[in-house]
Amino acid sequence: MFGGPSLTIQDCEFDGNTAINPTTGDKGAGGAVFVHQQAFARLNISTSKFRNNTAGTGGAIFFSNNVLHMSDVQLLGNNATSSGGALHARGNAGRRSNCQLRGWICCQHQRQDVAVPDSGLLVGC
Repeated sequence: MFGGPSLTIQDCEFDGNTAINPTTGDKGAGGAVFVHQQAFARLNISTSKFRNNTAGTGGAIFFSNNVLHMSDVQLLGNNATSSGGALHARGNAGRRSNCQLRGWICCQHQRQDVAVPDSGLLVGC
């Protein structure tokens, strides 16, 4: 999927996915969901489950230069070999505005649960 003002994921389950970099064969970013700045301006995730997903960064979710809204989301047992066992947020020097994380469960990940590199901030969470 590519392009548009927003991407909405609702009532979905992502279990056992792996992100692979097709060029190198190494683990890529976002085991279940990868959203880059040129794809969607806003990522909305609700009533969904992310389990046992694997990536180099962002075991379940990797997003960059986007607004993130998550509600009633379970992030369980995901793995990142580098950072963000559950979620890796990047962009605008790491500053995430209008971020909403409500009613989410996040645990049992390898590496830190949430990574915000570049001295980043999650604002409004």
